[in-house]
Amino acid sequence: MAGAAAGVPAVVRWYWQMERALRRDEATLHSSIGVTGAVWAMRRALWAPLPPQVILDDLYTPMRLVLDGHRIAVSAEAVAHEQRAPARAAEFQRKVRTLTGVFQVCAFLPGVLQLRRNPVWAQFVAHKLLRLTTPWLVLAGGAGAALAVAGVVWAWQGAAGLAGGALLLAGMTLLRPVRAIAIQLVDALHLQFAALRAAHNAARGRWDVWR
Repeated sequence: MAGAAAGVPAVVRWYWQMERALRRDEATLHSSIGVTGAVWAMRRALWAPLPPQVILDDLYTPMRLVLDGHRIAVSAEAVAHEQRAPARAAEFQRKVRTLTGVFQVCAFLPGVLQLRRNPVWAQFVAHKLLRLTTPWLVLAGGAGAALAVAGVVWAWQGAAGLAGGALLLAGMTLLRPVRAIAIQLVDALHLQFAALRAAHNAARGRWDVWR
């Protein structure tokens, strides 16, 4: 995916920069974990019909091919241009949909979770599954920090946190640089909430997430 369109949140741009680098490195080792839906190709003979309600055909099909013994390469010459600049609400829904799709791939292709069957098991876990755990890791880190600074230190930290929060809220309307940082923090939190929503969808077996 070529450079992001103007107006796309910085967190999203950073995400795609890291995503492209990860896919290149993964393909160097064995196979890219997923492809860009806008620009990818495969041999006609390897095509198979998609299961009903599949969400991420650009993850499901590549992983099916990997489990069948094929490799997924990355071509630096293949470029797709995104002209739209989706609103933050639309980007949140997209993340919910794609993360729900990761859960779905694990349900539809259980072989991706099996070390003996999946030659890119470590890459799949690191690239896709750990992403689903980030909200819980953030919560665990916050709980650990709270326990570590219990007592007087916790009181001082709480006061500092309240003061910092007040300054942050003021800065959102008074200081453009601080407001920009606050917006990026909100975008990062949206990514965590998207993962939680995706886990809820998967727990209910709710795959109809296109509406």
